[in-house]
Amino acid sequence: MKEILIVNLTRMGDLLQTTPLMAGLKEQYRDARITLLVSSRFAEICSGIPLIDDLIVFDMHGFRDRLMQKEHDLVGNYLFLKRLISRLNEKEYDLAINVTHSSVSALIISLVHAREIRGFTIDSEGHRVIRHPWLKYFFNVVPNRDYNPFHLVDMYLKAGDVMPERKGLIYEVRDEDRVNAEEILLKEGIRNEDSLVGIHLGASKSDKTWPVSSFVEVADMISREYHARVILFGSSTEADLGEKFTSAANCKPVNLIGKTSLGELAALLKQCSVLISNDTGPLHLATAVGTTVVDIFTANVHFLETSPYGEGHYVIQSDLPCVPCGFDVQCNNMKCKDAITPQIVCDTVKTVLNNKAGISANKFLMPEHVQIYRTYFRENGMLGFYPIKRKEITREILYRILYRAVWDMDIHMSSNECEAACNGICDELSSCCLLSRAWSIVCSLKEDAKALARLNELAGQGLGIIDRICEEAGRDAIEINLLKELSDRLESVDRELELAGHAYPCFRPLLVVFVFSREALEGSGLSALANSSKKIYEELFFRSLKFLQVMKKIITFMESKSENEQEPRPETIHETACRGCDR
Repeated sequence: MKEILIVNLTRMGDLLQTTPLMAGLKEQYRDARITLLVSSRFAEICSGIPLIDDLIVFDMHGFRDRLMQKEHDLVGNYLFLKRLISRLNEKEYDLAINVTHSSVSALIISLVHAREIRGFTIDSEGHRVIRHPWLKYFFNVVPNRDYNPFHLVDMYLKAGDVMPERKGLIYEVRDEDRVNAEEILLKEGIRNEDSLVGIHLGASKSDKTWPVSSFVEVADMISREYHARVILFGSSTEADLGEKFTSAANCKPVNLIGKTSLGELAALLKQCSVLISNDTGPLHLATAVGTTVVDIFTANVHFLETSPYGEGHYVIQSDLPCVPCGFDVQCNNMKCKDAITPQIVCDTVKTVLNNKAGISANKFLMPEHVQIYRTYFRENGMLGFYPIKRKEITREILYRILYRAVWDMDIHMSSNECEAACNGICDELSSCCLLSRAWSIVCSLKEDAKALARLNELAGQGLGIIDRICEEAGRDAIEINLLKELSDRLESVDRELELAGHAYPCFRPLLVVFVFSREALEGSGLSALANSSKKIYEELFFRSLKFLQVMKKIITFMESKSENEQEPRPETIHETACRGCDR
């Protein structure tokens, strides 16, 4: 029997987004038993997750409060944590995975008896360590999110080295919750044949909420055209949003905000034809019970990271240059919300309802600065996003496509395999983007390729130096002066690599993962540390080399598209300058 511990002390949506990882582990290890460590605030959701064999609840926020309160001394806090560790260590784990970003979770998992630990932890000397390549990548996403192509769920799956046959999030509605939901609907005069449209008005932060007035317009249009019943969902803290909606709407919504348990909410969401929502936990619950979601993204939320994980959902986000904004930005003019009009959301909802009724999809009148994507699963099992309207290629879009291919590559793949990957990228660019203005970014891509070639050269220099250090470390009599000279040279290379990451943000993800890997070095003795370091430089060297090979192919492809333009294009000062550099 394989004992597996998963530490997820985050919110409800993140817990639901861990269910595919659990499913994949259960498929791969048929006798696996999964223990989940969860925050007490969100433990209720776990009653509908059938993949959990043992649930351990931790008062995470209570522990944080204890640390800040003077009446709780160090000994008392230690005993509080010790009780949790003792409970966890009633068994020994074959594998422990921490998908939480906090230092508390790192401390907890470092004290667990496990043969293998993945994720954020602490080594024997108290230093931060991130174990497993994909969890190093996971921690790289926030500072480099413009270039991240992967959904949170897929990063979890990669961290577990699994890809389940069953796709999507998992939540099972209990019979008692289903019965209660039916009684709630009956009391509200809703019949079995009524079409139900759910709306969630709130979010964890107010800047992530689309205006209530816009939701009202959508609800009135849908209610009028489809005679649908509108149900409002949310927590008791969002009651004021429901009151604003009810007082402004012409349709008569069923306001269930703060009036259901989590299980009843799941059962009610399952009855809806569609849920219209901001980015919030109930959105993922709707996805898990099989309800189609229309997800509205604003502020600092990025659709690629936390959109509804499943087939056939729709995500709407402004593509203004400032979207998504930084996590620490306080915006006083949220144009990203204004850009998403009630009409475009209504058209998206109508598409969902028409598809369910077997009616041909309506055409979208796409406003400027808005994009809609339909979710689907790629051939490799990971989530993809198909744009409803193709738009001109940009550097950001191109780099996300490139990174998706490069991160998922075997760094030692053959030339034929690399060629096939490049052809796949070209096909995707042709089907998802307009390339009539590809010339506008080719010049900057050539400059980027030169920088990447230099980065690869530096990685090669570092690899050569560390190879010499490995040789020296394996000798019986080590030449200290030579070792110091090699270390100084390696430090110089590392400084140049760091500067390259600052000068070319498009390659920073490669270097952030490289830095995380160096920080995670473990081992006793010079020889062991040197050989571990060698693997890190090899990874950077071969990964950047594959990236460069792919990039050159794509530049050639983009140039061919530019040559096939129907109309002559204007020449810019920037292009003239670049051509001068090419000479």
